[in-house]
Amino acid sequence: MAKVQYEETILQMLETDSQDERIAVCLIRCPVTETTSIRLREESFSSHVGWYTQGHVDLSPAQVQALRAVLGPVAREALPGAGRWRPSGAAKPVERAAAEEAPATLQFAANRAG
Repeated sequence: MAKVQYEETILQMLETDSQDERIAVCLIRCPVTETTSIRLREESFSSHVGWYTQGHVDLSPAQVQALRAVLGPVAREALPGAGRWRPSGAAKPVERAAAEEAPATLQFAANRAG
């Protein structure tokens, strides 16, 4: 089965309480299926590897709309500071750590169940 190629645009990087974790909010476009989704990608940092993906969730346009409807009225009351947040505007390039700039190959021992 052929792997479907997609285009990804990072819209925003959301910082967390930890300097070694962040959430990337990405726009995903698939030219083959002509679909669009929002991907929330959880990333962690390692000094040996750089930033790497822990996992992700893809939201369809309908799910994004439902999330906006839920968060709109709730966010101002339940989340401190949510009313003061403003988007940064146009997507900006993500600053990459030096470890990420030089690709490296990691080798793992091949242990197989016998």
